[in-house]
Amino acid sequence: MNYPFGIDISAYQYSADGKQKPDFKRINDNCKFIAVRAGISWGYTDKWFSYSWGQITIPRMAYHVIYPEENAISQMQHFLNIVRPTATDRLVLDMELDHGQGKAKITDTLIQCLEYVKAQTGRYPIVYSRASWINQFVDVSQLPDVDWWLAHY
Repeated sequence: MNYPFGIDISAYQYSADGKQKPDFKRINDNCKFIAVRAGISWGYTDKWFSYSWGQITIPRMAYHVIYPEENAISQMQHFLNIVRPTATDRLVLDMELDHGQGKAKITDTLIQCLEYVKAQTGRYPIVYSRASWINQFVDVSQLPDVDWWLAHY
């Protein structure tokens, strides 16, 4: 089975002084998609998101790291204040952190995030994680029908 090749970018792919940047021409020419970190929780915005987002000419996704113990609505309002998705852009919730929270709390936070984004944009975001993490921390039976992006490493 062939899977489309894509990469994700965040401030970690830029030098501290911003002089070294990803080669977006090469990325656009060789990848099928790119995911760009927009932010984390309710207060952090990736300082290179806007620049990166504007350089992409291929299908693009914006991802946001969720803190399960923080207010879901505040996190999604922050995410949507960073990203103004077009009809072809996809939003992604990065679910990899438990911060000591249990399955019920993490599942509830994820559901609130999913429903808020759908209410605001008309579609559910993709959920990104690892299958082993999801199995341990999320009650999938409670989730709506969403698209998954599962890492395998």
